[in-house]
Amino acid sequence: MEEQLDKIEEQHLDWLSVLNEFYGPFKKDLENAGKEMKHAKAETTPSEYTCPKCGKPLEYRFGKNGKFLSCTAYPDCKFANPVDKNGKMLVAEVTEHKCPKCGKAMVKKSGRFGVFLGCSDYPNCKTIMKVDKTGAVLPPSPPPEPTGIKCYKCETGELVVRQSKKGPFLGCNKFPRCRTIVSFKKIEELKDLQAKGQWPPKTLDKADEMLGRAKKTAAKKTKKESEE
Repeated sequence: MEEQLDKIEEQHLDWLSVLNEFYGPFKKDLENAGKEMKHAKAETTPSEYTCPKCGKPLEYRFGKNGKFLSCTAYPDCKFANPVDKNGKMLVAEVTEHKCPKCGKAMVKKSGRFGVFLGCSDYPNCKTIMKVDKTGAVLPPSPPPEPTGIKCYKCETGELVVRQSKKGPFLGCNKFPRCRTIVSFKKIEELKDLQAKGQWPPKTLDKADEMLGRAKKTAAKKTKKESEE
């Protein structure tokens, strides 16, 4: 194909005929591939392990996090277990902690945010506990505190007090659908404005102005225009 493209440039060959000559067989190959190729997640490989829940054989499957073991009786049995890079089953470390919801043992697990404790009866029970670097269980995060202040972006949510490493802030209770964030320092001012019927404003620009963001937005626009 590359040689033909060079000839089109050098010898002025008819590029349409060259393209049709290539695309005809390519289209057939593409259609055959769509019919015959199997999706990676649909492929399974037998394993030496048996399901600890129902006794059926376990098989290797591929998911978004890579290879894992799954029960061949799925979906009747939803047992799944991670494996190491060699395909060896990883045995969950049972801890002394009990699930506050179902009373089953909590086991140590690893996720994208690090180590945590999960209920051994997962997926029937999805309780998790956060732990620190030493493995000690951290107290649960306090629930968001309602403020009664309406969210100016989605207009259906309410700003609630949330906690972060840097301290409290105001966020919409419709998160993650609405990702509004407002400084906690504005809480009393916004309550007062809402009591006077001045909050939420009719436009986002007006909201930015009332929140003291208008100057920052204008500065960003000026900087972007100067760079262009």
